[in-house]
This record gives sequence, structure tokens and C-alpha cells, in this order.
Amino acid sequence: RFIYFLLTLLGFGAVSCERSMVEYGCPMADYHVSARVVDSEGNSIAGIEVGGYYGEVFGVSDADGVVDINYRGGSMRKITFTDVDGAENGGEFSKVEFDRDYLKRKVEKVEDGEGWYMGKFNIELGDVEMTLVAKDNAEETPEE
Repeated sequence: RFIYFLLTLLGFGAVSCERSMVEYGCPMADYHVSARVVDSEGNSIAGIEVGGYYGEVFGVSDADGVVDINYRGGSMRKITFTDVDGAENGGEFSKVEFDRDYLKRKVEKVEDGEGWYMGKFNIELGDVEMTLVAKDNAEETPEE
């Protein structure tokens, strides 16, 4: 009994569900995220960084504004679209974030997993519209 108590304190144990197996870790899944980043007029925006909840970078939109990334990790808590190159891509755009509640409505399970592996999921975001940040008119108009 003492040994069982000691092993329990150290994190060892037995589980008797469908099978006797103890798993330690974090649930993981494979995600495929697709979107097209556009401005308010529907023009594609290149160079927009796509990231996650912990600040990780998944990818960058291509010349056509297309985001097509694969990511393996825990649950998708947030997806962010950030303009990291300033005015280089046609202007400076404000950040767009999709939270967990929004993503739950967009996620589609395409393959089951087993154990801590939850499976494969698609997240299709469609057109992600980013807003151009307004510049101060005093900066744009030269003084005479």
C-alpha cells in the first residue's frame, strides 16, 4: 500500500477504462487554415502575418493574399492577421483577430484521432478584410 501511495504522489498510476493505459501530455491536432486577405475594396494584401494565441507565426499571405497553412498543436484559441511590413503592402493595416468562439463555428473535423491526438481539422475563413489605418493629414500634406 505504501508503494502504491508513493507512486501516486510521483504521478504514476493505473487507469481502468476501455484499456489500461496512462497517457501524459497535451491534446494535439492537425489544422489546415485557409483564407484570403483583402482590403475594404476586395484587393488582395500580401505580406500579412498569420499567428496564434501564444504569438507563434503560422505563415504569411502570398502575393494574391492567400493564406494556406498547416499547423500542428493544441486547440486553436485565436488566429491573428497582422501587418508587419508597414506601408510596403499598399498601406498600414490594423490587426484582425478571430477568437475561440468564432473559430468553433468555422472548424470542420475531417479525420478522427485517437488518445491525445484529436485528429485533423479544416478552418476556412474566406475573405479576411483588413482596414487601412488612417494617417494624420498633417503628415501627408507638405507645408508651404
